[in-house]
Amino acid sequence: KNPLSYGVNADQRDQDPQLRGRSLELVRDAAKLLDERRMLRFDPASGNLAVTDLGRVASHFYIRAESVATFNEMLDNAPDPSDADLIHIICCAEEFENVKVRPEELGEVDKLKKECCPLTVRAPVEEFSGKCCVLLQAYISRFKVNSFTLISDTNYIASNAGRVARALFEMCLKRGAASAAVKLLRIAKSVDHRIWWFLTPLRHFEAELPGNVFKALESRKLGEQAGYDSFEAAISLLDMLPKEVGQLCHWNRGGDKIYRFASYLPRLEMSCNVQPVTRGILRFQVHLKPVFEWHGRWHGGAEGFWLLVEDGENNRM
Repeated sequence: KNPLSYGVNADQRDQDPQLRGRSLELVRDAAKLLDERRMLRFDPASGNLAVTDLGRVASHFYIRAESVATFNEMLDNAPDPSDADLIHIICCAEEFENVKVRPEELGEVDKLKKECCPLTVRAPVEEFSGKCCVLLQAYISRFKVNSFTLISDTNYIASNAGRVARALFEMCLKRGAASAAVKLLRIAKSVDHRIWWFLTPLRHFEAELPGNVFKALESRKLGEQAGYDSFEAAISLLDMLPKEVGQLCHWNRGGDKIYRFASYLPRLEMSCNVQPVTRGILRFQVHLKPVFEWHGRWHGGAEGFWLLVEDGENNRM
C-alpha cells in the first residue's frame, strides 16, 4: 500500500503500478547474493536457478544466509580446524547476534571462562561470540550460572547450538572435510547430552553409578598427546574381571554393575574389503557386527552410526 517505504520512488510507481519490475529486481539481487554464498547456482542470462547441497542443508536446519557466508569464510581460512576453532565458528553464527554483552555480567563471564571452559575461547568476552562460547562450554560442563540474564542467554544458546553444530557437520560432509566433520559431530553430541567427549562415556549412566566411579576412571586420563581415548578406556574394563573393575573404580561391591553398564556401550566390529573397479572408482565391501548388549531402556528402538570413508593422507572423504 505504501511502496515508498520499500525504496520505490514516485516515478517507478507511476511507470510500474504493479511493481513487477521492482519485484524482479529484488529477486535477481537475492539470487546473486545466494549464488555468491554457494547456496544456489544462478544463471543471469537465462534466469535459471539450481539448488546446491549447501543450500539444502541451510534450508533443512533453518540457517541464515549470513551465517552460511560466515561459515564459508572461516572454514576456508582454517583447512584443519581444532575443536576450539569449531566451537568459535558455531558461536559466530548470526543466530546468536541477539545475545547482548552487558557490563554487569562481565565479572561472572570471566569467572566461568576460568573455571569451566576446557577449550580455548578464541574471541574476547566483550563480543557476542566470545560470550556465547563461554556460556556454551558452561552449559556442557553443567556449571551453575547465577545471573538471571546469563541463565536466559544460556538457555537460548543451548537451544540453538545443537542445530547449528549439526548443520555445520552436514556442510563439512558435503565439502569432504573429514576431520572437521568428525569433530563437529562430537561437539553436537556433547551439546545434546551435556557430556564432553573426553570424559568417560559411562557418564550416560549417572543416575545408576556414584560420582566417585567417574572420578576414578577419569583420573587415569593421560591426555590427548598420549593418545588417550575415553571410549577405548571404558571398553577396556571388559577385559578385566568384575572384581578388578570394582577395585579400579573404588567401588568394590559395584564391580558387576559397572561391568554390565560398560557392556551396554554401543560399538561395532568392522571388516572391509577394497577392490579397484576403474582408475578413479573403488568398491568397498563392509561387514558390521554389533558387539554390545542391547537394552531397550538405554538404546531405545534403534541405534544409529555414521560410516565415513576417509583419505587419511589428504583429509577428505
